[in-house]
Amino acid sequence: MQLVSVIITTFNSEKYIRKTIESVQSQSYSHIEIIVVDDFSSDNTCRIIKDISFTDPRVKLIELSKNHGGPAGPRNIGVSNAAGQWICFLDADDLWHSSKLSIQLDVLKKTGKFFCCTKKRIFNEHKEFNCNEQLSNKKPNFYLNFRQQCSKNRIPTSSVLISSFLLKLNPFNESPHYHAVEDMQCWLQILESGKKCLFINLPLVGYRINENQISRNKLAMAKKFYMVINNYKLKSGEGFGWKKYLYFLEYCFYSILFV
Repeated sequence: MQLVSVIITTFNSEKYIRKTIESVQSQSYSHIEIIVVDDFSSDNTCRIIKDISFTDPRVKLIELSKNHGGPAGPRNIGVSNAAGQWICFLDADDLWHSSKLSIQLDVLKKTGKFFCCTKKRIFNEHKEFNCNEQLSNKKPNFYLNFRQQCSKNRIPTSSVLISSFLLKLNPFNESPHYHAVEDMQCWLQILESGKKCLFINLPLVGYRINENQISRNKLAMAKKFYMVINNYKLKSGEGFGWKKYLYFLEYCFYSILFV
């Protein structure tokens, strides 16, 4: 069996972290290590994680001595400590369906691919995510390419399963300017190299929303998106040129369409 490294980044996550880790512990595919990288929390997050690790040796806590101001640095540290052939990420307040890893690994084995993601289902305090829901794949899977990613971040980070080799060649940008879009930048780099992302059309991730998330601020995210495509350097060394305006218009269209 191939080892999967699950990287969870936390910061003052005491309210949700136990349920998040439990959704990983309950996976039908159990050959995993759970690396929790805490970004210098000031609440009881680390104590909760240590309590869990006492009963499950798969859970490993890395406590950082300073706050990085975003998940990019902690994710990179998690990747550098990962022993698995496959790596996936989970935000500290999100949840996984109990079959997420087994479904993804099975699809990747059948297709011979190295990068996949899944649909996400939004939930909050008033709408629960069922980790054991009966699923049926009524819609076909499909591939996401570089061009599609240029106009919208279509790859939910908490849903990704990717080859560790591929990810270690393309680390997350740790600049504070890339906070909340560091994942988009990373996926662009990987897709530009010719690797497509297989989108599994099943809601295997519960994405928790709250009013404080920067991703809820459409104007702030539009500015962040434009920064990414404006600064992006292709492997040729050139930028997007006039195409960045086309990509930005497409992004605005999608943002309005899915409000």
